Amino acid sequence: MNIAIITLATAVSLANVPAMPDSYTLLCEGQQSIGFNWRAGKWVESRYSPRRYIVAKIESNNCRIVYNGKFQSIPNNGVMQNFGPLYQKSVCLNVRDVEDEYSSFLSQPCQETYFLENGKWDKSFACDRAMTSFAGSFDGEFHRASNHTNTAARPENDYKDSLAIEVGKCTKIS
Repeated sequence: MNIAIITLATAVSLANVPAMPDSYTLLCEGQQSIGFNWRAGKWVESRYSPRRYIVAKIESNNCRIVYNGKFQSIPNNGVMQNFGPLYQKSVCLNVRDVEDEYSSFLSQPCQETYFLENGKWDKSFACDRAMTSFAGSFDGEFHRASNHTNTAARPENDYKDSLAIEVGKCTKIS
């Protein structure tokens, strides 16, 4: 009996979530980018040129993960989870530089989040791939970070991957 009540309460609250789009395209334009480069055995503060990105949720995206030794696709209509006024859904997003041609293999598993605050729904996304995270609002701020795990310099050339954080704004274009 208690289980039925919990299920009904969840179903009612999910009915209040705004329509989650089956597809969209965002243009995310960097405004500032800073970080560190490894030079002569130490980290040196660096500035980078901000970049422009496309974030697209479209049918042709191809997200695949290995589960129990087999490749499985992640659909764009993943299961939605309810955490009070916050709803999350697994999706497959294509994230790339504006200059790069579309390739379904640039797609990655991400999360869409819908959060109700002051009577308005905030719609956002978050992606983590390898050592890069990218998160932003559908029509608002974004941040992107490259945080590599290589902490030991390669002795032959004293090299470490650069670390960078970029901030900017996203706009829904379709």
